[in-house]
Amino acid sequence: MKIILLLSLFVSASAFGFEIGPAGVFSSYNATSYTQTSNGVTLSVTPTAATAFGGGLVTLFPLGPNFDLGIQALYVNQNIKATYTGTSITGTITSNAPFILIPATLNLHLGKMAGVHAGGFYGVGTGTTSTTNTTTILGVTSTTTTSSSNNTNDYGATAGILFKIPLSAKASLLISADYYYGLANLNSKTTGASSSTSQNIQGLAGVLFKM
Repeated sequence: MKIILLLSLFVSASAFGFEIGPAGVFSSYNATSYTQTSNGVTLSVTPTAATAFGGGLVTLFPLGPNFDLGIQALYVNQNIKATYTGTSITGTITSNAPFILIPATLNLHLGKMAGVHAGGFYGVGTGTTSTTNTTTILGVTSTTTTSSSNNTNDYGATAGILFKIPLSAKASLLISADYYYGLANLNSKTTGASSSTSQNIQGLAGVLFKM
């Protein structure tokens, strides 16, 4: 699935002669707090920011002298951390969740190099999520590790700043810093859990080539 998405993006850009290139991403992934009820016990869960790395392809489709449409296809292995508390129970959860992230933004170039952009994104969970759960009940600590299919999807809005620095007549360096505001309930498939949405800060750097 990842290969099909990336190849489709490459073919689309090549056919119309726009700009395309590889990019690497660094993100600080977080989510809003929620409650989880299981076997009559309610836990308060507080996610904390965790770093993640990934990469993929970036394309720019010119719309005018100062505007272009940016579409990305990125693979990011999101790291997720959280602490939880309940009656006589405390614990921590760490997991990794692979995602294909597809942002689409309208880019406004304010000068020769700087610009701003805003748009939306869709994230598709893929692969396997590995979760480590460390629980302390009445002073006794235990740790379990489980694996499951990652079927969580996400969508929302994104905005940020960008810099496009010319390297040659047909190549440029693209750098952006973006905030992703999730609107989907990440716990929609989890029984007994209240709603939680993603909050992600992401940096991207890549090299674009004119086709």
